[in-house]
Amino acid sequence: MNIDELAQLAQRALNWCRLYVHGWSNLTPEQFEFSPIKGGLSNQLYRCVNRNRVGVPATASASDDQEVPSCVLLRLYGGDSAFVSREHDNIIFAILAERRVGPELHGIFTEGRIEEFIESRTLQRKDLAIADLSRNIARRLAAFHSFPLPLSKQPCLFVYIERWQAMAAEVLRVSMAEAQPALASSQLAVPPAQPSRSRSNSDLNDGLARIRSTHSGTNIPDRVGRTATRESPINVTRPLSANDLKLLLDLTTTDFGTAEAQWLKAFLLRVPSPVVFCHNDLQEGNILEPSSARDTSFRRRPLRFIDYEYGAYNYRAFDIANHFCEWSIDYNVDAAPYFSITGKDFPTRAQQEIFIQSYLSAWECVDDRVAASLFEGDDDDSDRPTATATTTTAAASAAPQVRRAASIRTSPITPDEVARVVREVNAYVLASHFMWSVWSIVQAATSDIAFGYVEYAVQRLEVYFALKAQLLASGEYSDDQSH
Repeated sequence: MNIDELAQLAQRALNWCRLYVHGWSNLTPEQFEFSPIKGGLSNQLYRCVNRNRVGVPATASASDDQEVPSCVLLRLYGGDSAFVSREHDNIIFAILAERRVGPELHGIFTEGRIEEFIESRTLQRKDLAIADLSRNIARRLAAFHSFPLPLSKQPCLFVYIERWQAMAAEVLRVSMAEAQPALASSQLAVPPAQPSRSRSNSDLNDGLARIRSTHSGTNIPDRVGRTATRESPINVTRPLSANDLKLLLDLTTTDFGTAEAQWLKAFLLRVPSPVVFCHNDLQEGNILEPSSARDTSFRRRPLRFIDYEYGAYNYRAFDIANHFCEWSIDYNVDAAPYFSITGKDFPTRAQQEIFIQSYLSAWECVDDRVAASLFEGDDDDSDRPTATATTTTAAASAAPQVRRAASIRTSPITPDEVARVVREVNAYVLASHFMWSVWSIVQAATSDIAFGYVEYAVQRLEVYFALKAQLLASGEYSDDQSH
């Protein structure tokens, strides 16, 4: 975005703030400060400041009871509106804001919304491995999973995968058809759509091996390796090999990809996991640490989860597995493709057990008092469930509304319980890699954000197949395999 475009956007932002932010209706351009916020792979974020209110406590005005903020966050939606339901996203945001779990909502309009700006820092990837901070995140995630929302209780995982695979197939088919003349020399043709048919797991892996060996070392011509344009809608920050692009094509436009998705679904349905309300994108950039809390211990800091656009009922194991995957992905990279994936940073077995021990301990005793303390930052330091006193009527009414535990457990979580959930979660790591790979292909054609979406899809698919082979070879899931 150039300077002129940014100035035009600043004027639009000022108009939105005048309309939706309490006490800002008479704000002048001289009193308005506007700046972009780095981060986010789906939306564009901006900080909007009322200079008249800087340094003034956000107290209610004399004429009413509503506070006047000095700063708000403007979120402009990115990508295709068919990719996520904005209505769904806004419903979740409004409910969690009302329950004081998420940021306050100031206004919603067609292009985006205005939210409370929380003076904070987003966690960094390295923070996720701090044991006490990991325990903290786990307890808050257990409380988050307890919130009842008026949404479909059908798990979203396979709905998302099927929908996004169809969209990704169209993206790649159009892109390759337009680039076909330039691709003739590489002998890489757009495959025709084929009806789905069943393949065994060994067939899929053999097919993958043939794809990668046949096209090894062949480069896609520069026309496909450019930033997205009308002529070439795939956003690639460096030329891909024909090997990589053929992998993407086979996993979206042919029965190879359909069969792989069917295998994944059959495999995971044999690894039971409770269905709860999930964040579905709990990476470090979506966890805020309020500035006022930095002097407290890692275990007691009142962390806030943000960005619920993918929030929906889903398998508990997916939310935890997806969070674990984010330990190994660095989005704070200045050079293309603007990310790196480092497998050695995936949590060790011991680190997984620390997280899951804390999660289960909180899950077993979630009630109004516990949930309120988790999101206000006054949670107990112990991972062992303890008897909970009955809350007062006033305290209960002020607390977030959550699932009440049928009974408060007083015994410790056992190693066998932790081991069962570790096994459950590691199976769903496959789902995280597969789902976000097809998501990334769609984003490549719809997002204006500078990011190597196609490279991201390729690398997550590579991790998916490597991990799949590892899990099946281990024999740990032998009773769960679908042949």
